[in-house]
Amino acid sequence: GIKKAISDFKKLEGAGNKATFGLRTMDKAVTNGVKNVAKFGAIAGAAFGAVGFGLVKIAEAAATSDARIAQINKSMGLFGSQTQFVTDRLIKLAETQAMATGIDRNAIKGTVAKLLTFKELAATADTIGGAFDRATQSALDLAASGFGSATENATQLGKALNDPIKGITALNRSGVSFTAQEKEKIKTLVESGKMFEAQ
Repeated sequence: GIKKAISDFKKLEGAGNKATFGLRTMDKAVTNGVKNVAKFGAIAGAAFGAVGFGLVKIAEAAATSDARIAQINKSMGLFGSQTQFVTDRLIKLAETQAMATGIDRNAIKGTVAKLLTFKELAATADTIGGAFDRATQSALDLAASGFGSATENATQLGKALNDPIKGITALNRSGVSFTAQEKEKIKTLVESGKMFEAQ
């Protein structure tokens, strides 16, 4: 049994699969009795040891992504005393979307960071379900549909939403079309100072 478990473990790829294997092995050991914990515990320990370095790297990448969002948000100077609150909200948004979609959380955080660089769009980052949140989701949806990466999409969407009138032309080149009525409505909203509605 132990030889088979070791053989199965060696065939696994990726830190996540090895960690899952370790957890299942320990669970089997406990279920089958204390005697087996010693036997299978060594296998589980090897599994966790193999993923330990990978987990440290994942944690470092997450901390870097969080710091990047915080730095950009602070440098934009849009939220004053609420800057940390908005930063925490955006990090939580990215992590929630990662859990819901299975997309790498750091890829989502990269998308959030890119969108934050567009001032008119970033100004809505404090609004739950606002233009910023919808742009983040749209960038992910486009990537999931095979249209570039989420970060590339964030750049295009950020440009379009930062200046909705010019953005129509940019999005048309990317295959997103608008009717004449929609174009006129967007133009009227921008000219009336209703940027959020235009976005």
